[in-house]
Amino acid sequence: MSTEIKISEYSRAADQALTQTRAWETLAAYATQTPDLADALAAIDLTDLDGSLDGTAIELGLSEARKEFERNQALAEVETRRLATGVAPNGRCTCGHLGPVHARRVVDGRLPCGIAGCRCEDLTFGS
Repeated sequence: MSTEIKISEYSRAADQALTQTRAWETLAAYATQTPDLADALAAIDLTDLDGSLDGTAIELGLSEARKEFERNQALAEVETRRLATGVAPNGRCTCGHLGPVHARRVVDGRLPCGIAGCRCEDLTFGS
């Protein structure tokens, strides 16, 4: 490899590193000024992030986190209701569908059935 190519590649790598350094410095400055931002950054799992943490990635992460919250909140509600009524784990709603089918999301305190065409608006375990 020629010296000119090496210089070009090292210069390009240095420019990219400088851009990253400035981005981290900006983030560090804001995190220092805003403790809530530092806490939020510490709580975010970036393991699955592929690429930049840009506006699109932030919106995608927020959307996925909301879905995960809604699903787990609904599953917890299904199990709470099941426990309160003493129904077996494979207990069915009065609409005939299994409890977890209702566990897509809690809507105004209700667990509507997730089966297309079922008009059940809230999970009610049969006895």
